[in-house]
Amino acid sequence: MFTFLSATALHTTNRKNSLLCRQTISKTCSFYLYKEFPLYSLSRKPRLDVPKTRTCVVKQRCVCSLRKVLIPVANGTEEIEAVTIADTLVRAGAQVTVASVEKQLQITASRGIKIVADKFITDCKSDEYDLIALPGGAQGAETLGSNNELITLLKQHQQSGKLIGAICAAPALVLAQNGFLGEDLRATCYPADQFLSKLKNPVDDEDSPVVVDGQFITSQGPGTALHFSLTLVEKLYGRQKAEELAALMLLTPQDAFSQSVSDNGNLQAVDVQEEAAI
Repeated sequence: MFTFLSATALHTTNRKNSLLCRQTISKTCSFYLYKEFPLYSLSRKPRLDVPKTRTCVVKQRCVCSLRKVLIPVANGTEEIEAVTIADTLVRAGAQVTVASVEKQLQITASRGIKIVADKFITDCKSDEYDLIALPGGAQGAETLGSNNELITLLKQHQQSGKLIGAICAAPALVLAQNGFLGEDLRATCYPADQFLSKLKNPVDDEDSPVVVDGQFITSQGPGTALHFSLTLVEKLYGRQKAEELAALMLLTPQDAFSQSVSDNGNLQAVDVQEEAAI
């Protein structure tokens, strides 16, 4: 029997990366203000006619900024999908929280592998996360789709325009079953009639293992989990970051991205706002 522990231990490293990011922005911002406001002297004698501090907001993309991702799990969750999503996003620098919808933190995945979550879904708030990623597995997805706390989180997340990902049975049994996928939204799922029939605008194409439409990213199953995860990285951090990560995994851009995404939306990687005191 194998036991997977979620990546809580790596969160400390991610927080350090976030701090480094803030320090870098602060230094950049200091130089920027000096160039824009030459009254700020670099001499040791302070000027009394100039305020000692000033606060500005810097809006720029920072590849090392901390993104927060929620991965709900249940008994019967497909472990390949859950672990691949978590591992890939942690490699990208995200803070990943695995949340159990069961009455205990440890769940038994679809092949009997134990996964220990970080917290319960009842302890999660939608505004804490940039992305909610739903793994599949028929039993697990059905449980996720019937969990009121998770559905409430997803509705709040959707209303905020944030990213929602789902793979395998989850697009059908969680998103479509609860009215998230309208007729205008294209989506894919595990290519079986019992799941495809629940999608109003299904994409059943082996050349499109990942479908992106607006804020929704959907995928087909265990074999497309890495494609799916790298697409989530792309949407959170940008294409360059995703390609760099794919290369470290010994994937070429053609292997990782070509024929993998059908995008009908205009969603771009989110810019980061950091506040720096000068």
